[in-house]
Amino acid sequence: MYSEGVGVGKNPREARKLFLLAAEQSVTEAMAALSLSLLHGDGGSPDPQAAFRWVHKAAVKGNSRACNNLGVMYEKGTAVQRDDAEAVKWYRQAALLGEPRAVSNLSRMDDKGQLGDGL
Repeated sequence: MYSEGVGVGKNPREARKLFLLAAEQSVTEAMAALSLSLLHGDGGSPDPQAAFRWVHKAAVKGNSRACNNLGVMYEKGTAVQRDDAEAVKWYRQAALLGEPRAVSNLSRMDDKGQLGDGL
């Protein structure tokens, strides 16, 4: 609610603090949200390396949004060496978990010739 200003004044710093508290309790949605906050600098300084660590934790635990976002980080080389094969791996996992954005990301990777064996 603090992140989006729903029912309360928008407060990215408070949102990041609460995301961290929940992420430390292994709430994967909070891990994914915290990683975006850290990546974009919402509520504090940007920290792409910490963003990568949190999104990776959430992805390994099966969070579909985190899987997709991890794929984006690998595709763009954000806080990690650019790796299209790793991006495709995480996009596929996200798609299997029902993340709609992953399908369009896989399609884009296919258009770039990165899938090899097709969708």
